[in-house]
Amino acid sequence: MTNIVAAVSATIGITLSSLIIYYLVSLERLGCACAMNFKRNYILGYNAAYITYTAVALFMGMPAIFALYVKYPLLWLVPFMLFIGGIVNVVFVIQFVNELKREDCACSDSVYKDVMYILSILHAIVLGATLLLYIFLFSSLGYELYRGKMSVKNVKNIFDKAVKQAAKKK
Repeated sequence: MTNIVAAVSATIGITLSSLIIYYLVSLERLGCACAMNFKRNYILGYNAAYITYTAVALFMGMPAIFALYVKYPLLWLVPFMLFIGGIVNVVFVIQFVNELKREDCACSDSVYKDVMYILSILHAIVLGATLLLYIFLFSSLGYELYRGKMSVKNVKNIFDKAVKQAAKKK
């Protein structure tokens, strides 16, 4: 069930990011000068990176991705950078769409622009919920480590067992 939810979620994310890329590239093809700025380039690059990461995670499967994170701990920087990049992307999308409206950029009028704006607000909500979840999990874990009820070695063992169980289910 979890794999199906992850696959559907990834497919929806890839589809929406593809639509955003389509809209931004179409602005360039139209020669829409009022829409050409660094924020557009950032949004385009972020969505391309998101599609790449999500497609790799979808085809490899989360147990394999977690196994790579355990084997190569520096790989944790990739989702962390995507998370930080996602926050910057949300801010840039909102600013980009507001600038297009303020400048009355007629060549950028499209349903895609409105969808991109709404999606960035939803993305902000998801990122905020994710951040709160991380804060809760790490503060709870930190408290348990502080009280001495759990050691770092125990946490690693729990994580390793979870990865092995997930790999067995596949």
